Amino acid sequence: MNREKANQILAALQKVDFTAVEKQFGIKIKFGGASWGIGEADTMRIQVVAAPTVSAEGKPLDANKAFFNANCKHYGLAPIHYMAHVLLGGKTYQLCGINTRSKKNNFIVMRPTDGKRFRADTRMVQRSLGIKPSTLIEDLPDYGADLGFEPDEADLLREQARR
Repeated sequence: MNREKANQILAALQKVDFTAVEKQFGIKIKFGGASWGIGEADTMRIQVVAAPTVSAEGKPLDANKAFFNANCKHYGLAPIHYMAHVLLGGKTYQLCGINTRSKKNNFIVMRPTDGKRFRADTRMVQRSLGIKPSTLIEDLPDYGADLGFEPDEADLLREQARR
């Protein structure tokens, strides 16, 4: 078994029509990567991914919505915020996803007029939804006051925010 033969087999499998099986079980079948020569020299492994397309109630599943519902609580949101309208920079967008790997712009918003997607700052989305971000300077504890430290820039900003 070699790379060329493995790619030919994978391409042939991808051309096969699995719609009857997909309809019967409510799944979508995709073929992933292929590897060969594992264990025995003439063997090949092909990754088959079968993702559900229908919920237990018979409704179509939305993978983005399921991912949003599973991860929204980490950002102070609730599942009802999926596809909520947010006002960012004077324009209205819909909240349509979360990028959990991003450090700053965790939310994906969509412009309703043309469906174009953008990354949005976590704090901006939270503020637009009326959720107070927990990492604002005024919410940080004042550790320095207990230890007798001189006020630094963060203390001054915290004091200004309180006024």
